[in-house]
Amino acid sequence: MKDYLFLFRGGDAARAQTSPEEMQEHMQKWGAWMQGLSQKEVLVGGLPLDKNDIPDINLGNIFAPGLYHVWGFANIPISLGFGGQLGPELRDLAAGVTSKNAGPNFSIRFFVAVDIPIINFYTKSR
Repeated sequence: MKDYLFLFRGGDAARAQTSPEEMQEHMQKWGAWMQGLSQKEVLVGGLPLDKNDIPDINLGNIFAPGLYHVWGFANIPISLGFGGQLGPELRDLAAGVTSKNAGPNFSIRFFVAVDIPIINFYTKSR
């Protein structure tokens, strides 16, 4: 089962003006609710959030530029293509371990495409 992070936020203005006894009662209810979730094994609480565990996200992680050239043939619906693409820096976040490839990867691709028209918006008259 995947683990999810839930951040519970409180501290609304009405709660700030409560008496210490009311705050204590509220915190006891909160603790009982959290303990109930923990007993049902729905919640794994108390795990610290460490800034070093959060991966840095930058443009190199998500941007994958590439350049392709496609040759089309006059009377047949087939095209040939060739090109290359710089892949993003991939990460592995499994089991709480953040690892990163040494750098971006580069891939070269060749392809054959078949043109299958579904809708024809305009046909040039001859």
